Amino acid sequence: MSFVTNNRKTMFGIASIIICAILLYIKPFYVEWYLLLFIIPAIGLIIPRDSIKNSHILGIITFLIVIFILYVSINGYLNTYPIMSNLYLTNQISHVPTASEISHCANTYLLIIAYSIYNIICGVMYFIPTTIKKPY
Repeated sequence: MSFVTNNRKTMFGIASIIICAILLYIKPFYVEWYLLLFIIPAIGLIIPRDSIKNSHILGIITFLIVIFILYVSINGYLNTYPIMSNLYLTNQISHVPTASEISHCANTYLLIIAYSIYNIICGVMYFIPTTIKKPY
């Protein structure tokens, strides 16, 4: 018996959307909207059709989205102070960023990196074939 079933794919998709909503709620305003890109593969895991849940193209798209978001998040994590300073210099924030704000920004990018790793698992699930068991 395989660990990956249609029900587990659906649960992973729902969990991905819930995690995305939580991250969108707790993130600072200057962390970009690109988290919403992870909803696309999550919806693909929720839809109860074998052709979508076993689609290799959606798996490849998921990996491309993960690579993009990992690049942006690692760049944001490593360059948190310049990002915050740029927000101050362009008058998007009205005060010099404090150490706690810089730490909050860095921690948010770490959470996004962890969420990207979770979505790698979701992307792998597209490559594992499953079928829906129909009642008799």
